[in-house]
Amino acid sequence: MRMSQIHAYLEKECKLAFEAYARHVGVEAGTLLRLLIARELRRRRLPQLVATARLRKPARRIGGMTERKKVTAHYGEDTSGARFASHAGESGTTKTAAARLLVDIELRERWLEKCLDSEE
Repeated sequence: MRMSQIHAYLEKECKLAFEAYARHVGVEAGTLLRLLIARELRRRRLPQLVATARLRKPARRIGGMTERKKVTAHYGEDTSGARFASHAGESGTTKTAAARLLVDIELRERWLEKCLDSEE
């Protein structure tokens, strides 16, 4: 079985913030990224987000050391990773850039935190 993966390459500070947020809501960073991808596959906001966002390139390597850190969403036989890659391409970006965009937006919106804190 081949496992597919979606990576979000983040600056160190962003990765630390994302990991802290993930712990706050009770999941690992990779699991949170999977939830954000699942949400995007339902909401289909990516074309609008890509059109309005200035997608920055990941930090470059300096002297053999990288300034970026990776968060990975793992998919076994689940086709969500492939569907997200296709959706990202149709939206005019790559799956990696789209995943990074979803992380950036979640750190501002805090959608999952609001869902967990809401009383129904």
